Amino acid sequence: MRHNTSFLLFSLLNALRTELLHAKQPERKIDICGVIGACVTALEALVEGLCGPDPRMFAYCPSDDVQRLRKIAVGQNGSDTISFANLIALIDGVTTALQTHDARATTLARRAIEACAQLLGLAYPAPNMDIVQVGSGSEPQFTLVQLPPVPIRPGRHASKPVAKLNCQEGDLLSQLFSQMFTIEFPASEVCAAMCLKFQEELPIELDLLLGQQTYEEGRHAMLVKGAFERLGGSIEDFDPCFDIWDNFLIGKSLAETLCIEHFLGEGYALGGDYMMADQQHGLGRYDLEAIFLSLQADEILHVKNGLDWFRRLAGEDAQYLIARLEQQVAVPPPPEPWFGADLRRSVGFTESEIRQQKLFSQSLSL
Repeated sequence: MRHNTSFLLFSLLNALRTELLHAKQPERKIDICGVIGACVTALEALVEGLCGPDPRMFAYCPSDDVQRLRKIAVGQNGSDTISFANLIALIDGVTTALQTHDARATTLARRAIEACAQLLGLAYPAPNMDIVQVGSGSEPQFTLVQLPPVPIRPGRHASKPVAKLNCQEGDLLSQLFSQMFTIEFPASEVCAAMCLKFQEELPIELDLLLGQQTYEEGRHAMLVKGAFERLGGSIEDFDPCFDIWDNFLIGKSLAETLCIEHFLGEGYALGGDYMMADQQHGLGRYDLEAIFLSLQADEILHVKNGLDWFRRLAGEDAQYLIARLEQQVAVPPPPEPWFGADLRRSVGFTESEIRQQKLFSQSLSL
């Protein structure tokens, strides 16, 4: 029963990732990220029970059942789909079977499944399947999923060609809009898409780490969106940005994509939220200062995790990939004092990499 619940949660997690890319309204994207966080929390508890408490075992557990967790959602009849009746039976069954010795995992799993059911309108897809909205008592139908050319955003149709950022610089509202739609929402979408695009080679631990980051990027967007709206901002006044999505599509492997997003993107930009926090402090906007400080705390962990997994997967090719991709996708690092060599060392950048980031920043200012 524990295995079946994990199968289901991994399948719903991929369904949520797909929905995140197709959801138009920011509120919907934020809700999806929240439920992704609930699924990840439940899966961490369930997988720990299967693999033991050492999180490194997520990637290397020898059990065939654990290696298949992301492959298929198992109904009572062993089919590749989950009916509504089977789902309810599964929820009830896991509660009965596990509550005596694993109450936390059971409770988390049930809450996550129920949240998915509510958010997805009783659609229960298997991995690689698109979402179909169905009513109670209906049987869902599935089609193979395709990543959209660009994620859906307010004011923009997915079939339109990708455009670059076109929002005014210098005023607070445009800065907050850019934080939402150039950084936070795109990062959540890229982490979700990375798991969908490379799921056949995706270690379970990295799957859950990227799920947790998706949740946190959505929370960041929620915090910034609240401040943006309190100041009278309207998302219709600005154009969305797809630069991060463009960069993601350049990656042809999981290692390349991690290099683009976590090393050359979030990694090079590390310290930028500290810069924004200090600017807001100087203007007396202490609520915004607190938001950017909380964002930076999460970003430090995102970069640390991303660098670790990039180096594991790239191996001896790591420096070659960095050099090849830097001129295409690297984000300008913030200036001193926010560049923070000590901060960069703490997340795992080497001395030579830190020197290269400084040189890259200086080359852009010439």
